[in-house]
Amino acid sequence: MYFVRIRNMWPCWKRYLLYLFFPNERQASIFSGIYLVIYNLCSIDCRCMESNRAIRQKFILVYSSFLYLGPYVSGRYPFCWTLQRLVFKRKEAENMINTVMFDMGGTLEELESNQKTAENVISHIYEKLAEKGVSIKDPKEQFWNKVIDGRVKYKTYSQECKRELKPEQIWSDWIFKNLNIETNIIYEIAEELAHMWEVTYFERRLRKGAKEMLRCLKQEGYKLSIISNTASLYQVFKSLENYGIREYFEDVTLSSITGYRKPHPEIYKIAMHQVKSKPEECVFVGDRISKDILGAKNAKLGASIQLLPKESYKMDELLKDTVRSDYEITDIFEVVEIMKKINGRG
Repeated sequence: MYFVRIRNMWPCWKRYLLYLFFPNERQASIFSGIYLVIYNLCSIDCRCMESNRAIRQKFILVYSSFLYLGPYVSGRYPFCWTLQRLVFKRKEAENMINTVMFDMGGTLEELESNQKTAENVISHIYEKLAEKGVSIKDPKEQFWNKVIDGRVKYKTYSQECKRELKPEQIWSDWIFKNLNIETNIIYEIAEELAHMWEVTYFERRLRKGAKEMLRCLKQEGYKLSIISNTASLYQVFKSLENYGIREYFEDVTLSSITGYRKPHPEIYKIAMHQVKSKPEECVFVGDRISKDILGAKNAKLGASIQLLPKESYKMDELLKDTVRSDYEITDIFEVVEIMKKINGRG
């Protein structure tokens, strides 16, 4: 039995040698144990100065390999098998996904914008500029067209280069570029305008089942993180506080702070560094193929989950045949079951 288990791990030529020189199973098993001891000893390169944990694991393998001789020298084979299983299980645990990263808008949150929200944005901008003594002479419709034109140009730029500028640069160099407003005034109110846009142009609400899903994942021991494309420095943090879910997340990584937008792999690397996780240990949950799923693939994460959006996006449609998530869901709570499936707990 021991001989069969050992020989199947070896190349064919080594098996033939065992058949040739050790037709007796007892002799073959003893030789196999000695071979494994020598092999594992030779595989330890102290000059490489591996981590203490790696060195301990290799010495355990050496010792457990020596104990393959147990049935014939001391009867300690059961202990050997337990020791090896302990090492291999530990290695398997290290390769399991232990971190779940989420997109914010469209995933944890439901977003909606319409004509009314656009009108509210115009009113807020007028009010904020009036507080600084700035009077807009253009009619509201013409003013709004200039604002939208600047925002569209910035969005095109940021999506092409996958970079995010600071609020001061966005509003002074892009959105208010053709409105003859003093730069120092724009700099003073840029973050307020960015935050206002995020919470006024978009009506935001926490997705049903999201809080319960986060609670379940946290109870299972997962590290939770957020990676979000946003032009505001503080909006995501304030929204998480308002929803009562800030406590669930070890880290919140924003494009406005890092300077990188999804799907750039660098923003994922920064997030992984913050939570001290490897790419293969992470799964990303998002709704957009062109940003969330493509970014997860670029960063070589362990898996990706797409929450299917209610509406289709042109950029997503162009990529849907070449970029696919590992899992698709329609309810955010399904993430809990998928994580059990991924890690073999379900």
